[in-house]
Amino acid sequence: MDVTEGARDLLRSLERPRDRVLRLELVGQRFQFVFDLPREDDDVLTDREMDLLHVSPRVSRALQGIVLDRDDTAEGPGIALRRPA
Repeated sequence: MDVTEGARDLLRSLERPRDRVLRLELVGQRFQFVFDLPREDDDVLTDREMDLLHVSPRVSRALQGIVLDRDDTAEGPGIALRRPA
């Protein structure tokens, strides 16, 4: 999984509840972001000495070759999962 600088900026800007990390979960057929406790086997995306995103090994495998990118919509900024062209 690759993460664009725009997505990194957005992930950095999110306030996290105390003692929680931002996690990308696979729920059914969809990915969603949740605040959760860190897990020992997490793959962790760090940037500027900050843990930006935690994913399980299963989710990490599912996201091989995917790019997380900032997606600015009418509803506001978000994160899109894209396959590189």
